[in-house]
Amino acid sequence: MDASPTVPAAPAAAPATPPDQARRPFAAVAADVARLLTAAGAPERMAPQVATALGSEAAEQLAADPWALLAVPGITPRQADLLARGALGAGWAADDPRRVRGIVLWLLRRAARQGDTAIEADAARAALAHFEVSDPDTALRAILAEGRVMAFAAAPAGPGEDIGDSDEFEESDRDFEADFEDDFEEPDELAAAGGVLLALDDYALAEEAIAEAVVRLLSTVEPWPETGDTKLDGALSTNGVLLYAAGPGEEPPAAILTVARHAREAGLRVAVVAPTIDGRDRLGAGTIGLRELAAMERGPDGTLELDLLVVTDATLLDVTAAAAIFEAVPDGARLLLAGDPAGLESTGPGRVFTDLAATGTIRALVAPSVPEGPLEALADGIRDGRLPPIQDPERRAVLIPARTGEEAAHRCAQLVADSIPRAIGIAARDVLVVAPLATGPAGATALNVALKARLNPSPESSPEAGSSARRDQDGTGLIDVGDRVIRATTDPSGGVVQGVVRDVLPDGRVVVAFGDAGPEALHGAELRHGWALTARQSLGVRRPGAVVVLPSEGADAYTRALMYTLVTRGERHVSIVHAAGPALAAAVAAEPTRRRTTHLQQAMREAMS
Repeated sequence: MDASPTVPAAPAAAPATPPDQARRPFAAVAADVARLLTAAGAPERMAPQVATALGSEAAEQLAADPWALLAVPGITPRQADLLARGALGAGWAADDPRRVRGIVLWLLRRAARQGDTAIEADAARAALAHFEVSDPDTALRAILAEGRVMAFAAAPAGPGEDIGDSDEFEESDRDFEADFEDDFEEPDELAAAGGVLLALDDYALAEEAIAEAVVRLLSTVEPWPETGDTKLDGALSTNGVLLYAAGPGEEPPAAILTVARHAREAGLRVAVVAPTIDGRDRLGAGTIGLRELAAMERGPDGTLELDLLVVTDATLLDVTAAAAIFEAVPDGARLLLAGDPAGLESTGPGRVFTDLAATGTIRALVAPSVPEGPLEALADGIRDGRLPPIQDPERRAVLIPARTGEEAAHRCAQLVADSIPRAIGIAARDVLVVAPLATGPAGATALNVALKARLNPSPESSPEAGSSARRDQDGTGLIDVGDRVIRATTDPSGGVVQGVVRDVLPDGRVVVAFGDAGPEALHGAELRHGWALTARQSLGVRRPGAVVVLPSEGADAYTRALMYTLVTRGERHVSIVHAAGPALAAAVAAEPTRRRTTHLQQAMREAMS
């Protein structure tokens, strides 16, 4: 067997304009939408946003169904109703099937943005009643009949229930016709004992696909050669799927890279996958991203031709990405998922790693929790719900108090531009700034303004020609050569990637180099300044140094997982600019209060049975 599978070159970056819009100029699409919005009494300024969300047929979709507007991020049912009333006049009705469908899909999309793959049917009923739908149950049954939304019981049958495993039967006084009618009566999907969950079909099918693939891989384990003498090597020899929970701040997990090397040395075909582009680039040669994995050579059955697939940062996989990975692993091969469940979960819907671990079906190994230094000790303490004192003479971990958000932003810029390069020896370009949120005086947006002013201010004589094209999407300033930027829209298959502006073209576009990829010419509206990232944007991103800014604004949303994620962004040094007062310790000590609503654990139980 070859030691490594065939890995093609990374595919070219996807075009900024969706394929369906390429057939028709975006300006023409937006103009058609603007005319429709104006005729219905809606703000014309929404047209570009609507055209971007709905594509080249946006005007036609809205003309046929005004509630299609709910697919536009940020739009609420009340706003969609205003458009529908203007477009339909006396034909507007609260029970219009298009309206009901739009509201239910809006609820499910909103839940997905919060990480849920499903919502409780009772919540959907309550929402429909709130929006004056007269018979929510009948409306939901009509939606389920269309197939875009699926329903399933929220909990499996209890262990004491009789599931009817006997071949015997009893005679009764019922006639054949009555039995026939009972056997073929459509089940009521909204009346399951223990409650009902509703899910978009994409997410429901993805979770079922993961469960089925796990059962397949567990039941088709084949012997393979001895690869090494570590505990992880031994576990892989007998388990088709294996979970590895990394140690505090351990990335990449050394044990994972060691077992991959052992397998290659034994002649096995191995692929190591990182869910984010930043993670792939840090791990270097021999590691691929999700796009490269999708482009790898497949066998006749559509699975990859390999013996071991290792996924790092697996806690960042949403259900869609995870399903594609699980289904690609062939019978008899091994799938090793490594991640850190103490941090924030995936930006997309689902909690695949945690759900699989909770079933108890898959063997899981946990890295020894022996902090090796002050950064690891800090992360380990937060993971356990305590905030240890920071006393590090080597200044790998430093706490800097601040009284206000404005002072925190000032201190952050000072740290990145001067203190850390001078005292720690880490260049400003290798320092990542992270904040819990984008807004506020010390949010990521304000920090980017402060960092640009300190690190790369716009020349006073900056030419006006093309300046509008160079203004970033946040409108906080011009984009100049040397600026650090990120894409305004995150690629779900690669996460956030920081880039550097290399040139400014005569038409105002800027040439940006993202990581190891070739340079691209982009308009400023497609970019944001990227010296500072939010916690969510920083998932999968690490740098030699990190500055964590914790303002008091928004501190009520601080959680243990958020704090853990923030302090583990730096590999050699972390400075914490702390203006949150007692909210920081309280957030670390508090047990998690919200758990994502998913169907995977139940899907696993059903698949195993």
